[in-house]
Amino acid sequence: IEKKRRDRINECIAQLKDLLPEHLKLTTLGHLEKAVVLELTLKHVKSLSALLEQQQQKIIALQKDLEIGD
Repeated sequence: IEKKRRDRINECIAQLKDLLPEHLKLTTLGHLEKAVVLELTLKHVKSLSALLEQQQQKIIALQKDLEIGD
């Protein structure tokens, strides 16, 4: 049971590594340790969340401009 759990964790970390943009992978030399993969994934998700928030604020501002223009 423990081996299956570790295998699942390792597979998920490998999938996260594959999802990371290349520029983040290049910030480290050589093999990416599991902890580094998790740290880089967190960094990337946070940056995506911030970008999403910015885009949502722009959409709201544009919608308000459209309402004012009507």
